[in-house]
Parts: sequence; structure tokens; C-alpha cells
Amino acid sequence: MPISRICAHCGKTFKTVPSRLKHGRGKYCCAKCGHDARITQLSKTCRACQKTFVVQRSFAKQEFCSKPCWYNWHTGENNKQFDRIETTCFVCNKPIKLNRWRFENYEFHYCSLKCTGIHRRTWMAGPKHPLWTGGGSRDRGQNWTSIRKKIRERDNFKCTHCGMTEAEHIQKYKRRLTVHHKEPYRLNQDNSSYNLIALCLPCHRRIENKLIKNLTPLEKLLMATRPRKH
Repeated sequence: MPISRICAHCGKTFKTVPSRLKHGRGKYCCAKCGHDARITQLSKTCRACQKTFVVQRSFAKQEFCSKPCWYNWHTGENNKQFDRIETTCFVCNKPIKLNRWRFENYEFHYCSLKCTGIHRRTWMAGPKHPLWTGGGSRDRGQNWTSIRKKIRERDNFKCTHCGMTEAEHIQKYKRRLTVHHKEPYRLNQDNSSYNLIALCLPCHRRIENKLIKNLTPLEKLLMATRPRKH
């Protein structure tokens, strides 16, 4: 059943069906009134320079006459970032300025990402970290230090894959050659000589990654349920 409505542009009474009102239509009595209403210009006052300007009705929410006025307004005291508070970096005590929201809602304040990382490495390390699961163990069994030394000597202090010497390894990576378990120690705790080889750091990483990919689902389950060894 048609419903009587008043045209939002000319004020004339007209009839429309409820389905048009449901979808946001039925505001104007004819297409001409709808077109005229959309192109009708409004007079507004710029918030920045107080100058009067004209906009179409579809831009009725516009508050500034130009982009420079918008920029000048938002870079002054009206900017939410303008109200800054002086404080010091929690790590290096360097003077910094923060907006009020960040100052009030964050417990620690930093001057840079470097200082953020330095603090979080201690503040969120170990049991303090929300994802802490109990940690791992560096234990490789009895006499691991002497066993590792013998394996390096057996392999002539060279990486068995690329041939890098231990002297070159120390110069480049600041540490001795690593000793790798062919079968993961977490599976069988085997420190026998045939299960160990000397490797440089890059070769060790590549072999470890390949080894993990080739593990069976049962072996992966066993490694996940035992304490992690580094």
C-alpha cells in the first residue's frame, strides 16, 4: 500500500511504496528534485581561516576550505600528537618526547628499536616470556667435552663437508667447529664416534634442517615430547 511522504527538496506531498523506504529511497517526489537536491550548494565556514566557502550537499561534513587549511589545523595544537610529555629512555636515559596516550598506557619508554630490543631480551627472557614452556637442556651426556675434542682431532680439525679448517672457522665465526649427531641425540642419546662428525656452522644448519624434514611422524613426536637439547 502506498505511503504519503513529503519531498525533502520541494516540500510537496507524494506517495511511494514501503519497499523504496526500506532501501533508503522515496525521499524525493521526482527525479528532478532528487537531482537538484544532490547539486544544491551549502555555505560553510572554514575552521582554520574562518573564510566562507561553498560545497555541494554531498560534502556537507567538509570543515575546511582547502588542503593547506586542513594541514595547518592538524599540525598545530589541535593535533592529537601535539601534547607531548618529556621523559627519558628506560635503557640509555636519553631525553625523549612521547604523546600523552603512549606515556600513560605504556610502562616502559624507549628512544629507539635498539633500546627496545636490549630491554626485552632481559625483561621477556626465560620464565618471564608469555610463551615460555620450561626451557631446554644443554646436557649431551657424560664426558661430552672430551668426546667433542676427540671428534675434531679425528676429522683433522676440518669440516667434513666443505673442508673449512678450525682456524678459519674461529676467525670467521669466533668459535670452534661444531660436532653433529648423525642421528639426533634426543632420539637415542648416542655419543659413539660413528654417530658424530665435525661441521662448520653453515653446514651444520643445512644438515639439521634436512634431517628434521626427513624424520618420521613418530620420531618428530619423540623429539617434541623430550626436553630440548641445544
